[in-house]
Amino acid sequence: MVVRRNERKEVNAEQQATGVKRWPLASQKFGRNMDPFIIELPHDHHEVYQFEGEEFHLVLEGRVEISYGGERFILEEGDSVYLDGDVPYTGRSIGDKPARGLMIQYHYKKVAGEPFSEGITPKKIPLHQSRGK
Repeated sequence: MVVRRNERKEVNAEQQATGVKRWPLASQKFGRNMDPFIIELPHDHHEVYQFEGEEFHLVLEGRVEISYGGERFILEEGDSVYLDGDVPYTGRSIGDKPARGLMIQYHYKKVAGEPFSEGITPKKIPLHQSRGK
Protein backbone atom coordinates (compact mmCIF):
# COMPACT_ATOMS: atom_id res chain seq x y z
CA MET A 1 0.00 0.00 0.00
CA VAL A 2 1.41 3.36 -1.03
CA VAL A 3 0.05 6.67 0.25
CA ARG A 4 1.38 9.78 -1.48
CA ARG A 5 2.02 12.92 0.55
CA ASN A 6 -0.69 14.84 -1.31
CA GLU A 7 -3.20 12.04 -0.58
CA ARG A 8 -2.96 12.40 3.23
CA LYS A 9 -5.96 14.05 4.83
CA GLU A 10 -6.08 15.44 8.34
CA VAL A 11 -8.32 13.43 10.65
CA ASN A 12 -10.87 15.67 12.29
CA ALA A 13 -9.46 16.36 15.77
CA GLU A 14 -12.96 17.02 17.09
CA GLN A 15 -13.62 13.26 17.00
CA GLN A 16 -12.14 13.13 20.48
CA ALA A 17 -11.98 16.86 21.26
CA THR A 18 -8.27 16.50 22.11
CA GLY A 19 -6.87 19.17 19.79
CA VAL A 20 -4.28 16.75 18.38
CA LYS A 21 -3.97 17.00 14.59
CA ARG A 22 -3.52 13.64 12.85
CA TRP A 23 -2.66 12.60 9.30
CA PRO A 24 -3.21 8.85 8.82
CA LEU A 25 -0.64 7.05 6.68
CA ALA A 26 -2.46 3.75 6.10
CA SER A 27 -6.16 4.20 6.85
CA GLN A 28 -7.16 2.42 3.61
CA LYS A 29 -5.69 -0.86 4.89
CA PHE A 30 -8.47 -2.84 6.56
CA GLY A 31 -7.74 -5.64 9.02
CA ARG A 32 -4.56 -3.94 10.19
CA ASN A 33 -2.87 -4.20 13.58
CA MET A 34 -0.86 -0.99 13.15
CA ASP A 35 -1.99 2.61 12.67
CA PRO A 36 0.79 4.98 11.56
CA PHE A 37 0.15 8.74 11.74
CA ILE A 38 1.89 12.05 11.50
CA ILE A 39 0.65 13.99 14.55
CA GLU A 40 0.89 17.53 15.85
CA LEU A 41 0.54 18.06 19.61
CA PRO A 42 -0.75 21.35 21.02
CA HIS A 43 0.97 23.01 23.99
CA ASP A 44 -2.09 22.73 26.23
CA HIS A 45 -2.70 19.01 25.57
CA HIS A 46 -3.26 17.22 28.88
CA GLU A 47 -5.42 14.22 27.95
CA VAL A 48 -4.37 10.91 29.50
CA TYR A 49 -4.54 7.87 27.21
CA GLN A 50 -4.75 4.15 27.81
CA PHE A 51 -5.58 1.33 25.38
CA GLU A 52 -4.92 -2.33 24.60
CA GLY A 53 -1.81 -2.22 22.48
CA GLU A 54 1.56 -0.55 22.03
CA GLU A 55 2.68 2.79 20.65
CA PHE A 56 5.87 4.17 19.11
CA HIS A 57 6.63 7.90 18.72
CA LEU A 58 9.46 9.60 16.81
CA VAL A 59 9.77 13.37 17.23
CA LEU A 60 10.17 14.99 13.79
CA GLU A 61 9.96 18.68 14.82
CA GLY A 62 9.94 20.50 18.14
CA ARG A 63 10.08 19.19 21.70
CA VAL A 64 7.66 16.91 23.56
CA GLU A 65 7.08 16.22 27.22
CA ILE A 66 5.87 12.65 27.88
CA SER A 67 4.50 11.48 31.25
CA TYR A 68 4.51 7.69 31.52
CA GLY A 69 4.76 5.21 34.38
CA GLY A 70 5.26 7.88 37.02
CA GLU A 71 8.14 9.53 35.13
CA ARG A 72 8.44 12.55 32.90
CA PHE A 73 10.64 12.59 29.78
CA ILE A 74 11.63 15.43 27.44
CA LEU A 75 12.06 14.32 23.81
CA GLU A 76 13.92 16.39 21.22
CA GLU A 77 13.88 16.11 17.41
CA GLY A 78 15.08 12.62 16.47
CA ASP A 79 14.26 11.09 19.89
CA SER A 80 11.77 8.25 20.15
CA VAL A 81 9.75 6.42 22.78
CA TYR A 82 8.02 3.01 22.81
CA LEU A 83 5.04 2.73 25.17
CA ASP A 84 2.80 -0.05 26.44
CA GLY A 85 -0.74 1.26 26.01
CA ASP A 86 -2.04 -0.28 29.22
CA VAL A 87 0.05 2.22 31.24
CA PRO A 88 -1.70 5.66 31.37
CA TYR A 89 0.33 8.30 29.52
CA THR A 90 0.16 11.82 28.17
CA GLY A 91 2.25 14.02 25.90
CA ARG A 92 2.35 17.69 24.97
CA SER A 93 4.43 20.15 22.97
CA ILE A 94 6.90 22.32 24.82
CA GLY A 95 8.97 25.11 23.33
CA ASP A 96 8.11 27.75 20.75
CA LYS A 97 6.09 25.73 18.24
CA PRO A 98 3.78 22.70 18.26
CA ALA A 99 5.71 19.45 17.95
CA ARG A 100 5.17 17.04 15.06
CA GLY A 101 5.98 13.39 15.09
CA LEU A 102 5.48 9.95 13.65
CA MET A 103 3.17 7.84 15.82
CA ILE A 104 2.60 4.14 15.21
CA GLN A 105 -0.04 2.37 17.25
CA TYR A 106 -0.13 -1.41 17.43
CA HIS A 107 -3.51 -2.86 18.38
CA TYR A 108 -3.70 -6.37 19.81
CA LYS A 109 -7.00 -6.77 17.97
CA LYS A 110 -7.18 -5.95 14.27
CA VAL A 111 -8.70 -2.58 13.35
CA ALA A 112 -11.34 -2.79 10.65
CA GLY A 113 -12.74 0.75 10.79
CA GLU A 114 -11.43 4.25 10.52
CA PRO A 115 -8.48 5.22 12.73
CA PHE A 116 -9.46 6.71 16.09
CA SER A 117 -13.08 5.62 15.69
CA GLU A 118 -12.37 2.74 18.06
CA GLY A 119 -9.59 1.60 20.31
CA ILE A 120 -7.63 4.44 21.89
CA THR A 121 -9.59 6.90 23.98
CA PRO A 122 -8.58 9.66 26.32
CA LYS A 123 -9.01 8.72 29.96
CA LYS A 124 -9.57 11.16 32.81
CA ILE A 125 -6.90 9.64 35.07
CA PRO A 126 -4.93 12.00 37.32
CA LEU A 127 -1.17 11.67 37.01
CA HIS A 128 0.84 12.16 40.20
CA GLN A 129 3.66 13.86 38.32
CA SER A 130 1.37 16.56 36.88
CA ARG A 131 0.45 17.99 40.30
CA GLY A 132 1.26 21.62 40.84
CA LYS A 133 1.17 22.53 37.14
